[in-house]
Parts: sequence; structure tokens; C-alpha cells
Amino acid sequence: MCLNILMAEGDQQIRAVAARCLQVAGNKVHEVADGRAMLHAVMTARFDLIVTAILLPGQDARQTVARLREKLPDVRIIALESGAPGTWSQAFSEGGGVHVLPKPFTPRQLLDLVKSLFGLPADT
Repeated sequence: MCLNILMAEGDQQIRAVAARCLQVAGNKVHEVADGRAMLHAVMTARFDLIVTAILLPGQDARQTVARLREKLPDVRIIALESGAPGTWSQAFSEGGGVHVLPKPFTPRQLLDLVKSLFGLPADT
């Protein structure tokens, strides 16, 4: 895989681990810590995939996804869900194109989801 990925996560430890596993798989990862930086990044670079925390400092989750869809209607999005599983899944599935991954997740779960979004086989 060689994707250009934007990783937006307020928790530095989660962001670092997720970014590292995506990099080891051969991807370029641009990391940001808040909603404002994420929106700035999508205005200045092209991304194949955006991995974002649903609860991101400086940005409401629905507002974030709406803005991303407005500016990048075809980009694939993985939303990292904290709290009760399924809380955001239905809200985002109605908007289309957003795949929810509950926290905590393993690096393997993240990589398998990324691969499935791009039609690549998951490792066994």
C-alpha cells in the first residue's frame, strides 16, 4: 500500500501508534491533533484516506464530516469512535462513506479496515 493518509486524533498516544502502523504498511501519514489543523490540511494537500477521531478538539464530529464531504466528496473516511460502541455508526452511515472503528482498536483492525476500503486483501 502507498496511500497518502491524514491522521487526525487529539490523543497523542493513539495518534502515534495508529500513524506508525500505517507507515510500516508503506503509507505516507500526515498527523494533526485538532479539527482546525485537519481542515487546514485538507485544503493544502490531497489525501486518499482520512482517519479522524469522532471527538476531536476544536470540531464537532458531524460538522467535521459535513465539511470534509463538502470539500472532498470522494475521499474515504474512517471515524474513530470512543464511548459506547455504535453511538455514531448510524449517524455516519446515513451520510454515507464514513466507516466507524470503535476505540480501542488494534493496529491489525485498522490496517484490515484500510485495506478493505481500497479493495486489498487483509493479511491472515
